[in-house]
Amino acid sequence: MAVSRRISYFRQKHNLTQKQLGLLLGFSESTAEVRVNQYEHGNRRPKEAMLEKLGEIFGVDPAVFRIPDIHNRAGLMQTFFALEDYAGWKLTKVDGRFAVVIGTATAGPQKTFDDYVLQEWLDMQTALEQGEITRKEYDEWRYHYNDASLEKHLMATYKQLEELQEEE
Repeated sequence: MAVSRRISYFRQKHNLTQKQLGLLLGFSESTAEVRVNQYEHGNRRPKEAMLEKLGEIFGVDPAVFRIPDIHNRAGLMQTFFALEDYAGWKLTKVDGRFAVVIGTATAGPQKTFDDYVLQEWLDMQTALEQGEITRKEYDEWRYHYNDASLEKHLMATYKQLEELQEEE
């Protein structure tokens, strides 16, 4: 269901009708609207090649369509549980409000990398809140964040670690 909602979200964000999107995806005049409607209602799931096309049309990384189903409570909770299992997330309360403490690695390159990507996200949110960037710029950053972005930052982190080790 998450894929269907993301397709609908980006279609509406770009002011396209279902038929217009279907035509851009290469469907015939007679099937374009029906096909996109099926995707948006979860009756059909787009294959990987179609997700790539959607990414090209909307100018986003196709990974934005590969998110877990967070649009129902059970799906959202299962996502939180998976993050607890794999990323060390812990639920707590701060001043009577629920908060998530993100448990990153405790040492070494992975800690530096995890801290870096989370700090980058916080920096972008702060820049948005303080008016240093627009919502459009923030969304561009979010919707283009992918493995290539992570790889670039990971290589920079490893280089910094090597330089620190050489100084010792």
